[in-house]
Amino acid sequence: MFYLSLETQHQSDVAHMAYFPEGDVEPDFMKEIIQELAREKQWIPARFHEAIDLGNLHSGNQWGEYLKWCEGVIAAHQTKRESIYKKRVLLSAKFEQHAGEVFNDSLHDGEIVQVVRADDEVTLFLDMSGGFTSKAMIQLTFKGAVETGELARDYVYDELVEIGSGYALRVLSGHPYEQWTIVFQEVEVRFVFRPKAYAERERYTDVREYLQDLTPTLNYFIVENHEFVAVDVQNIEQRADGFYSDTKWLGKTTEQVIDRIYSDTRRPLCSL
Repeated sequence: MFYLSLETQHQSDVAHMAYFPEGDVEPDFMKEIIQELAREKQWIPARFHEAIDLGNLHSGNQWGEYLKWCEGVIAAHQTKRESIYKKRVLLSAKFEQHAGEVFNDSLHDGEIVQVVRADDEVTLFLDMSGGFTSKAMIQLTFKGAVETGELARDYVYDELVEIGSGYALRVLSGHPYEQWTIVFQEVEVRFVFRPKAYAERERYTDVREYLQDLTPTLNYFIVENHEFVAVDVQNIEQRADGFYSDTKWLGKTTEQVIDRIYSDTRRPLCSL
């Protein structure tokens, strides 16, 4: 059902370790790489093991053959990853528009900050500030879910497939990788963005200046207990212990307030 696995990803990673087709590598660095390969021999064909153990893989007559093996593994893995992405795009087109956006994006390098399990639902809350999507925070609630494996904090790779009973998502997370698979019937998706002014947050020394630069037609939120809570940014006031929007405390400093505010960029919070 899945191509992605601990085994396929690990072999690809190992193939990249010593793939230096230009050959211009510092001897001491190459020595360290060969030592690392010795610890990863289970992923490397047995015909290269002796040269790895002797430490002369790079200088011996098998180096060219080893590079060809690396090239083959890397190319095959890349082809499979491209196929996974194409299938993912096709599947995301079956989802409600906004939910499809999440699965059409990459979740690579997201931080899994919370996992909540209740009955047959599993909810992931991801901080995407270090990722490759414009969405800042994403909440995924899988319904009719059955999961196996473990999740680490760093979301690295995934594969989405369609099965007879719904969908299945496999995730590799952490370093070293943990493998987690969830089969689900449907998924509810919520996400928020950073306001445009956030990109220049360093220049703001006063909360009011920042609030004045926020687009008034958008909806704004803070994250509390891993939920998106609406706030009225036109009604923020400073009190003795910090800044508030009604009863919601936003922080003591301008930096803290700026960091707490998210927007919907004219999109409602959405679900599949």
